[in-house]
Amino acid sequence: MAENIVVFEIPYACPQSQPDHDLMLALATVFNREQEHLGTAALSEATPEEFSACLNPSPDSVVKHRIFVALKASALAEDASGVDPTTGAASKAPKLGVADDASRDRSTASNASANSNTAPVLPHEVRVRDVVGYASLMYWDQPEAKQGYLSVFTDVDYRRQGIGSALHEAAANRARTLGLSIVEGWVVAISDRITPPQREAAVHLPNGDSFPMVPELAATMSWGYELGNVEYMNALHFPMTEDAIAILTARAAEMPSNFQVYSWLDADYPPELADPAKFMESFLRLRSYANEEIPAGELSVENHSHTLASWEALVERDVRAGKQLLNAAICDESGQVVALSTAQRQARPEGVFHQDTTLVAPSARGQKLGWALKAALHKLIVSTCDQPRAILTWNAVSNKSMLHINESIGFHPFLLEGVVQLRL
Repeated sequence: MAENIVVFEIPYACPQSQPDHDLMLALATVFNREQEHLGTAALSEATPEEFSACLNPSPDSVVKHRIFVALKASALAEDASGVDPTTGAASKAPKLGVADDASRDRSTASNASANSNTAPVLPHEVRVRDVVGYASLMYWDQPEAKQGYLSVFTDVDYRRQGIGSALHEAAANRARTLGLSIVEGWVVAISDRITPPQREAAVHLPNGDSFPMVPELAATMSWGYELGNVEYMNALHFPMTEDAIAILTARAAEMPSNFQVYSWLDADYPPELADPAKFMESFLRLRSYANEEIPAGELSVENHSHTLASWEALVERDVRAGKQLLNAAICDESGQVVALSTAQRQARPEGVFHQDTTLVAPSARGQKLGWALKAALHKLIVSTCDQPRAILTWNAVSNKSMLHINESIGFHPFLLEGVVQLRL
């Protein structure tokens, strides 16, 4: 890594703390410049509030984040009087040293010593222009959880300097101290930018899927990652065509009448429910199997469970970030949830939704419940958003049936994502 760049870890925030807004803005700026580079800025944009909410979870939250920042070394320079020579303003020296054990939230982390390979703690005051990259580590703060999710973003003007490698090393080291054994990440390929040599050097999976050897995949493989799955990122732009709405409505109407569809926003559960807590227990039980049921190629899969309190903490975090959670679920005659789907209205860009989970229990498949879920979410979107623009969803390339369904109602793939995993 270039000598003028230093990597720091942002101190883990307690619920009462307020992460520095300029730092949160800097992280969002790096992310958004990457989206502009990919040509996806109209569909994906981060806000400072999102990063602040992730670093400032409620006590009941089991989903945690650690963020690592690549900073220009000039930002740390001070003369003897404590004045930043680049601005003439008083500056605050960084606190060098790893985060205190008290700020760690897994028992395994407390065994890490101050001499470990974890990154030093970031100074509290940072200028937006001094941040040139970041890495984010998301994990579940539960003893049985061993898998984390790691993403690395380097500012487009500072690439090929080893910054991404340094950020990844810091985040992977923290994952080890947290007791994680696998981290998962994503790389992106844009169809019209893939070169013939990249296609020829593509990595092939046993199921026949392949991913071109773009620089991002080459970098992650040099860090020890292996390609495990290939997905399409699909987009449906509003308004839906009349033909698409007709198809969706007709297929949803074929669902047997002994099933009941419910939909709601955030944690405002349907008022017609006699026992919302029991309903949500069934909803969360089914959702805990989502990773296992969704086509995952060669990936190692870990299911995650929620209590009602931890789920509502996750919803509350997203609300603080300016997002809104849209939910649809279908119950059988016994009142058990046998199908569910969730989507998020993004804070920005306005009118953009990300559909992250759709699942029908194996015992209820083949009865058009998936269509009914899509119809319920579409109705919820158009009834709660004045000007919906698009909804994004992710499907494995091998999931031909879902890709066909999505295509029939107007979804089109526009990015190829490779899902990679590293065993720590």
